[in-house]
Amino acid sequence: MNITFLIGNGFDLNLGLFTRYCDFFEHYRVKNQNDSNEVKDLKDSINLYLENSNNNLDIINWSNAELALGQYTCHFSDKDNGDQAISNCHLDLCTALSNYLINEEKRFDISSIKKDKSLMKNIWSGFLNFSKGLRPVDCDYINKYISSKGDGFSLSIVDFNYTNIVDKITDCLTQEGIPGIRRFHGNDYNNKIYPIVHVHGTTTHGMAFGVNDESQFGKDIFLDSEPERKWQLIKPKFNEYMGENIDRIAWDAIKSAQIIYVYGMSLGTTDKRWWERVVKHLNNNKEAMLIVHQYSSPSITLSPMKYIRVRRHFREMILSYGESLNQNQINSIQERIFLTGGNIFDCLTDFVKKGVEQNV
Repeated sequence: MNITFLIGNGFDLNLGLFTRYCDFFEHYRVKNQNDSNEVKDLKDSINLYLENSNNNLDIINWSNAELALGQYTCHFSDKDNGDQAISNCHLDLCTALSNYLINEEKRFDISSIKKDKSLMKNIWSGFLNFSKGLRPVDCDYINKYISSKGDGFSLSIVDFNYTNIVDKITDCLTQEGIPGIRRFHGNDYNNKIYPIVHVHGTTTHGMAFGVNDESQFGKDIFLDSEPERKWQLIKPKFNEYMGENIDRIAWDAIKSAQIIYVYGMSLGTTDKRWWERVVKHLNNNKEAMLIVHQYSSPSITLSPMKYIRVRRHFREMILSYGESLNQNQINSIQERIFLTGGNIFDCLTDFVKKGVEQNV
């Protein structure tokens, strides 16, 4: 049985790492003597937002740094060599972000997890606890579907983070043989975790940082004679010219999935390409289902109608990425989209929290 996880920054945040853009900007905003004029201007824009984000000012919203950088092209609309200037800003931002995340990643102690086999088993169980936090009727639907599918559990993980936290954890599980076997109808099948696919690269290799497409630029300031400067800021183009087939491998993982589990990701338009593909797969595969974990999901038992309303909005947001779907297709897909606030990796959260408390 093929399961594909789409993992975003919420995973790292869940482990106590300060990996939000706002955390990074508190470090990046400080100017230094080596900054070029365009980088100083960039930091001025970021500082303006950080210091006035609660006011009704017509300023760039840097809370979504990738979309904001696309909008920031307007800053160079009437300047010479604007494409070179934004390219320099992009490079400086990526370099600083890489260094910042490398230091944050060092705060995660993988050695303590390696020593705790019980914890590793619980982490693996978490990967398979798809129905956690759902209504009983939805749990029954998903569990019945899983029990009808043979073979072992094959996990593909498409990681949208630049850090290697998930890699380190899954490597531990694999090295210790934690995935084990799945017994199905009297036969034993090996469970496995495929190598992580970093669709946006990592802190040390192929960091794709930017927008989904040209429509997300505030102004097209790029020269046809230097197209690389434009492709540098468009993630799908960046991956294409990397030439490592990352896009194809990630898309294959989605296309083969019987269950897609989304953890710690927003539905932002800078990843529009991937949400379109998820919806396309759900439309092509009439059994495949999508489970989206959101920390902000209302309690099912305390406020069921609020949960139903929020779930409907989430389904509508996801389906907005579908192309030319008719009503029958929409009805079919939305019944296979589930929203949960149940944290399948709470064992990791508790473990990290306990470690922090012991070190206080």
